[in-house]
Amino acid sequence: VCGGGHVAASVVRLAKLLGLPVLAMEDRTEYAQDLRDAGADTVFCLPFAQALEQVPGGAETYFVVVTRAHAFDVACLEQILQKPAAYVGMMGSRGRAAPVSYTHLRAHEQRQMCIRDRVEAVQAPIGLAIGAKTAEEIALSILAQIVEVKNARPQTEGFAPALLAAMEQAAQNGQPAVLATIIARHGSTPREVGSKMLLLPDGTTVGSVGGGIMEYRT
Repeated sequence: VCGGGHVAASVVRLAKLLGLPVLAMEDRTEYAQDLRDAGADTVFCLPFAQALEQVPGGAETYFVVVTRAHAFDVACLEQILQKPAAYVGMMGSRGRAAPVSYTHLRAHEQRQMCIRDRVEAVQAPIGLAIGAKTAEEIALSILAQIVEVKNARPQTEGFAPALLAAMEQAAQNGQPAVLATIIARHGSTPREVGSKMLLLPDGTTVGSVGGGIMEYRT
């Protein structure tokens, strides 16, 4: 999540309710703290371009660009369009997004011939068209679109960054840990095959295999 305003904080809160790992970034200290308070797993308080240099992206990465100004959208997209991603969405109309994207396209078309497809795939305006008015409603439209994209495609990466980080930390500390993985599902379930959850000795968990009684039994 790029941005630290009301919409960004609402996106973080709703994403965490859905059990998604969230990395957020904002260049203003007080707004970065709002993202932490909203529940983001990781928050970078840095200029957006600098923060995004630390985000590798991936086939299961969803970028939400909801900064406070067009110039910051430019800085974010210039970085994001060079990274692998399942989804890229930004506030504003397609007309507002296109100049940002095509400026980047002209700058990189010699060495990144596939960038045009990435530009066309940017969701702008971000979110499903549900007539959202408030920050919370806009966040709902964004997460609904992300869930729609996520559930329409096969999962191609098994380990979320937060899960990998927790596994590495446990190994460094000499902690035993158990990795639970969904290998099959029947009927309506909240998690897909391949979803993982790491269980640590103190009872804490990272990731999710479904929530509620399922996670308790696991």
